[in-house]
Amino acid sequence: MNKNGFVKEASAYTSIDKTYEWLSMSKNKDHNPEWKVEEQEILDQLYKGWLQYWNHESVNDAVNGMAGARRFYDFDQMLSYDMFGNTPRGHFGEHFDAIFPYWGDGQMDFKDIEITCLSKDSAFSTM
Repeated sequence: MNKNGFVKEASAYTSIDKTYEWLSMSKNKDHNPEWKVEEQEILDQLYKGWLQYWNHESVNDAVNGMAGARRFYDFDQMLSYDMFGNTPRGHFGEHFDAIFPYWGDGQMDFKDIEITCLSKDSAFSTM
């Protein structure tokens, strides 16, 4: 983590507990210790994978329309609220195809990532 609290390397996230140590705010009250394994799984498969892809692989994948990035999305179910505006469910594929080619040589950092499972099958994250 850098002096401003940003994390660029996936390997820095050694455990879900580490993410809570790095929060600049109090931990969400809805964390349930019974779902710690699920929170770790989301951290490992999604966020660590996304950082690794974005910061080390995407520059070589831009020619292929960022094919590798597609594995992180369920295009039919994805909603997006970002600096480009809102993208409703069912339209994320068009949004992805329009903007992601411009990000092929970018770098990404996470700050204050927090994954909260609400059940074995449902979670949300903030950062």
